[in-house]
Amino acid sequence: MTLSTALKTGDLSALPSRRDEDWRWTDLRGLLKVLPPVAPAHDGDVPAGPFAGQADAETVFVNGRRVAGSDAASGVVALRFVALADKASQGASHALVVKPGESLDLLETSQCHLLWLGAHGLDCGAMNMLIYCFREREDLFDMYEAVSGARMHA
Repeated sequence: MTLSTALKTGDLSALPSRRDEDWRWTDLRGLLKVLPPVAPAHDGDVPAGPFAGQADAETVFVNGRRVAGSDAASGVVALRFVALADKASQGASHALVVKPGESLDLLETSQCHLLWLGAHGLDCGAMNMLIYCFREREDLFDMYEAVSGARMHA
């Protein structure tokens, strides 16, 4: 029983419940009485994102479907998920292959990990750990702000 199976088939009985380990604290069967319709395909232009022009290539998903001609290449690749449908279900999956000698960095994940690491250090009595982590986190926020104008979650 998975959420993606339920969305594809439209069968509410396929929704995960609290008996499923991954969904232990969220009972979707109790929350959803009717599944939202699948988002329609989008054939028009996709608006530019906040990081437009910052990457060498861009892979774009609109309403859960990959846009043709948005192929990943080497270098800095932007992965964008755009929702242009209101009150509709969307799901997308994408495999990233990182070749030897290349690296993958997700900036929002790094921000969250720095917050966790600093708070954990503080819980263990290491005040300096919190200060160092917040200093590095502020550098990431400065990068976001320089590109998009927003401090968090651009």
